Amino acid sequence: MINFTERAVPNVSANFLMREAQSRYHYIKKFIGRTDTVLDMASGTGYGSNIIAEKAALVVGIDISDEALLFAKNNFPKENLGFIKMDVHKTLFQDKAFSVIVGFEMIEHLQKPKVFLKEVDRLLSKNGYFLVSTPNRLTQSKDGEVMSPYHTKEFSPAELETLLRPFFKSVEIVGQSKNDRAGESVDQFMKSQGARQFFVDIDIFSIRKRIPQEVKERVWKRVGGLFGRNAQEKVTEKDFIFSKRNINQSEYLIAICKK
Repeated sequence: MINFTERAVPNVSANFLMREAQSRYHYIKKFIGRTDTVLDMASGTGYGSNIIAEKAALVVGIDISDEALLFAKNNFPKENLGFIKMDVHKTLFQDKAFSVIVGFEMIEHLQKPKVFLKEVDRLLSKNGYFLVSTPNRLTQSKDGEVMSPYHTKEFSPAELETLLRPFFKSVEIVGQSKNDRAGESVDQFMKSQGARQFFVDIDIFSIRKRIPQEVKERVWKRVGGLFGRNAQEKVTEKDFIFSKRNINQSEYLIAICKK
């Protein structure tokens, strides 16, 4: 079963989470040309690969999750888009096979990020782009501690640049943040999650555990509207801001790296 806590799943995950994730892919389309061959590493449920495929000549998404790959294949059929099970540390592609490589929200999960970056270096053609995003440790961690049980290491802007610089001739860091409307809607969403926890606490017979996770998520998307969840449904990709200013205060980081 797909991990709904860590992966963004279209039509299941909260709208603001999906829009936040999708906005990153829309942002990087400016670095992708009509003739580019793109590798989306740790492509998850495939929504990002699908966005890139709107512009690129060919997109290949790789992931190690059978469930995520099945979801991607079933939901995003395109002639110029394919999904393959593969480890990002050691792929089966030829040297310099891709002109653009994308790695969004994945480097913080890796035990050996430098091994991964060596593989990116091998696969990326001359003057190609590597586009990577990750949570900003300065705003997403608490007292310097990684909060997500799924993350191995999170990076500050300076730490991310230090990691990437040896592999690329240029590295530019951009920050991603929410505008006021998105921020307020998320606050209301989190209040609705408090109400959701209340229902969990009173479920003394654990009835919820007998219901598939995807069904519970869809039900709560409807019921949660009574507790302030609906405001976040109005959030769009335009409610997320990408800027080189105040990067240390941003929520996520995007590095634009050129080989």
